[in-house]
Amino acid sequence: MRAVVKTGTKPPSSCILDGIQFSTRCTLGKGNIAVLDEGKAEAVFSADRELTIRLRGDIKRMIDSENAKDLLWQRISEMTDEELFEVE
Repeated sequence: MRAVVKTGTKPPSSCILDGIQFSTRCTLGKGNIAVLDEGKAEAVFSADRELTIRLRGDIKRMIDSENAKDLLWQRISEMTDEELFEVE
């Protein structure tokens, strides 16, 4: 498997890299993950086929603009995958 992550390397979006490396075994050390500095909470996975997973735009805007971060993280933790992500 190969992953292309479009977050860039600056937190908080870059924290997605940790989860992808842990869950897919794609790692920077093995070179089967690439990080593009596009500022998107999106990743493209490829093996036999291609799968794109991206954070929904309204959720990303909420994260980028929210002042009460602790309350936001609680709210996000209660959302379903369908409420958080778009999958192609």
